[in-house]
Amino acid sequence: MVTISLVNAAGNPVSDAQVRVRRVATNTTRDVAEDLPGIYTIADDMLRDSLSADGEAFEVSVRWKNRTQRVTVQVGTKDPTPGTAPGARAATRPDCRCHVRRLSGPERIVLR
Repeated sequence: MVTISLVNAAGNPVSDAQVRVRRVATNTTRDVAEDLPGIYTIADDMLRDSLSADGEAFEVSVRWKNRTQRVTVQVGTKDPTPGTAPGARAATRPDCRCHVRRLSGPERIVLR
């Protein structure tokens, strides 16, 4: 799964935000429910077969306390290779499209 963590300025999880995800390529949107305190799923393996291996943009719109913040997360199925992302594991099977992965974009948003 590709998730995003929402926290307030004090670093505490935000559970009462309205989160909408738009898959830019198809212009489809969906509202996202919280999975764990402050954790919202942007994409999961159910999208695996329809995603480009090199990635697609997902726009995440977060509304909290009458403010809206937007970020873009690139999601694909290509295994990371050394140097693609900080802390990413090297690919053991470069052609594997087994799971969706965050290719770029924030893992955490601080809401103010």
